[in-house]
Amino acid sequence: MKKLIVTGILCTLYICGVAQQPYPPAPPAAGNITAMEYFFDSNPGFGNGTALTGFTALPNIVNYNGTVSLAGVAPGFHRFYIRTKNVNGTWSLTNNVFFDNYNVPVYNSGPPAPPNIT
Repeated sequence: MKKLIVTGILCTLYICGVAQQPYPPAPPAAGNITAMEYFFDSNPGFGNGTALTGFTALPNIVNYNGTVSLAGVAPGFHRFYIRTKNVNGTWSLTNNVFFDNYNVPVYNSGPPAPPNIT
């Protein structure tokens, strides 16, 4: 019985000592975003999209107001893609949104109101 208890204690101490490995070091802080690009429908390759400018290089860019040209985008349904590159040259995941590029005609006015029935 004593042998069983001692063996159990030794096994528990061994498992506790081996099971908890030290945590890996924290990843380096995120670098500043230095480039942003966008494209429609098909990926031209990293760095080959249309560049967006006018932002301050920071780790997080919020409330960015930019202009995207729809020149050359045919009427219909499309996907808009955007991604960023940090100071280390690493590209982010590419985010996308589905949109339709239709021009709805403007109608001058509706038909005249029907006259009262007499």
